[in-house]
Amino acid sequence: MRSEQHHLIAHPGATFVPRELAGAFAPLLRRTALDEALRLRYCGGWLIRDSDEETVAALRAAVDQVGIAASTVVTESPIEPAAIERVLSVTLDGDRMHLETPFETIDCTPSDLLALDLGVTGEVLPAKDAKQREMHRWVEGALLGLSFPAVRTSLLECGLGRPIPQAYLVLPGRRAFLRVERGTRFPTLIDTGGSQALDNWLLFFDGLLAAVPPERVLPEVPPFWREGAIEPVLWHRVEQRDNRLSWLRAWVDLAEGEGSPTDELPPPDPAD
Repeated sequence: MRSEQHHLIAHPGATFVPRELAGAFAPLLRRTALDEALRLRYCGGWLIRDSDEETVAALRAAVDQVGIAASTVVTESPIEPAAIERVLSVTLDGDRMHLETPFETIDCTPSDLLALDLGVTGEVLPAKDAKQREMHRWVEGALLGLSFPAVRTSLLECGLGRPIPQAYLVLPGRRAFLRVERGTRFPTLIDTGGSQALDNWLLFFDGLLAAVPPERVLPEVPPFWREGAIEPVLWHRVEQRDNRLSWLRAWVDLAEGEGSPTDELPPPDPAD
């Protein structure tokens, strides 16, 4: 039996303050403002998902009133979690990229990517004691002179223990995201003398970011890479990561003409 699901999806780069939007959403959803603010904080772009037409219409009116860029979308079934495949090894050589997953090898070019996203995960750290603060200052000093100092500093100061930056690649014809992380092998970079997993990841991502068409890079990524603005790419909870990736999967599908948007959808916003 067919059961249409209605959703309200934020456009790439759209921002809002969860507690402020929760004040408008909570009465319409019959939730407390506190619970709704928490949901919106980790929604990953889904202002509402798997709902009904009347509820989505009411929330859309509230969103339009405060100027948040969003579109209503209808699917034939509830939104599924996004599939992820870990990349074991990757080589980026000019305009060619070779990726090895547990299941296959993929040859492509950076310009083949439909989207490139980045997220940072890790365990939340408790408040630092005096010894930890001293170690923190020592590590900050050690960062001087290293490549990508803004990115390294933001990772150090983000409040997560051993923060893990992850790149997510979307290729045409593939439902699963390809994840490149610190544990991925970078044979070319190792051959040229790279010794640290994070160093190799940073070098790879810098080259990839330069080669991917800018309009296919998610808007939160360039400010993090240029200036260390890490909050928009921090994924504090597993559900935040999962929501973000399922949101990105839905957005890419819509941009390619799949799914059923109920109003005209603009192309993904170009990165700054």
